[in-house]
Amino acid sequence: MSAEREAVYVCPECGRDFTEPGKCPDHPAEVLMDGTDREVLFYLMRCDDQARNKVYAFWALVCFVAGLALGAAVGYGLYAWSGGRLPGRIYTWLFVGGGILGGFAGTVVARKLFRPRFRKHTRRLEQI
Repeated sequence: MSAEREAVYVCPECGRDFTEPGKCPDHPAEVLMDGTDREVLFYLMRCDDQARNKVYAFWALVCFVAGLALGAAVGYGLYAWSGGRLPGRIYTWLFVGGGILGGFAGTVVARKLFRPRFRKHTRRLEQI
């Protein structure tokens, strides 16, 4: 196999590499997948995409709600400070703007936290 790529078998659960086919010692229900097959690599890439979508949705939702709460708190504080003399639209825009900014902050947090499990295997597909 010196002229070809060395065979790599990947566990679809944990992403560990193995040189021999069989089953993952940590996940005996999972059969190792051939890491040189393009269809397997596309499957692993799809698994990473699904995991990324879940992480992005979670953090966007959490930060959106936190942004709404922060916008409402700032609006209430501004209302108390001004004695209610400011137009009501300002408070609404603080509430809505806090949610929007929170959602954007959630995507930034998710981008920093997410690490694809199968990136070392699927990297060559992204270069095509």
